[in-house]
Amino acid sequence: MTKIFFHLGMHKTATTWFQHQFFPSLDGVEVLHTRHIDKVPIPGPDAPMLIVSHAGLSGKLSMKKSPGTNSQWLARNLTLIQDAAPNSAILIGFRQHRSWLEAAYCNKAKKTWGMSRPAYLETFSPEDLSWCKALRTIEGSFKSVFPFLYEELVRTPHSLIADLCGFLGKAPPADLDQVLKVRRNPSPRSSAGQFLSRSLYAVSAASRRNLLKQRCGRFGAALDRFFHVPPFDLPADLDQKLTQDWNDLVRLVAERRGRDLSPLSLHATERN
Repeated sequence: MTKIFFHLGMHKTATTWFQHQFFPSLDGVEVLHTRHIDKVPIPGPDAPMLIVSHAGLSGKLSMKKSPGTNSQWLARNLTLIQDAAPNSAILIGFRQHRSWLEAAYCNKAKKTWGMSRPAYLETFSPEDLSWCKALRTIEGSFKSVFPFLYEELVRTPHSLIADLCGFLGKAPPADLDQVLKVRRNPSPRSSAGQFLSRSLYAVSAASRRNLLKQRCGRFGAALDRFFHVPPFDLPADLDQKLTQDWNDLVRLVAERRGRDLSPLSLHATERN
């Protein structure tokens, strides 16, 4: 039985929720939040199952990164994990590209002044945004991999959790419905919400008020209902490539999991 699992993220696929709400609700599981693989203890035969979870293992959201950074970062961390714990298993979540880019941008824009969506898109290479390539890279290093889609958690959470618990060899938490109600790490999407969030972050940093810092994004997100949220526009050629990549990924994940995920393909989502 596998004793150690690495949850690689990705960012903005409910990773914080898994870390703080779901994994700790499982019996006989210890959760470690770190991206320092060299500091991960390898559990012995009598130790509880260990889940190492950190979105930073799959890549970076920084505005300052260069195109290609995320692909290189993932490959590097997979090598480190393989060297440290070759018999471990991998958990990895993906999210539809446009939705993911918007969430990633907003996550940084809620704290950072002077950001724009076009400039942020330029920090990624096409390879960074190929989820199919990322999955194949992971599967090239590890035999035991559980891929899932963020959209499953949104639309069919009980089915996703059943599959995930089966992979982990654990029973679902008895209070799963309550666990699913918790939302973590919201980011404002409107310009007004981001302005408020950035301003509050500046105040909290200057005053060292940690409680305010923890709630800046939530306060900003509360304004979104009153203001226009601009779409994350993509160049037509990139949009076409990412649409194909997403639909291919849905098919691959469905094959790996033995579950019909076709309603989550992009054309089906658009029809709905």
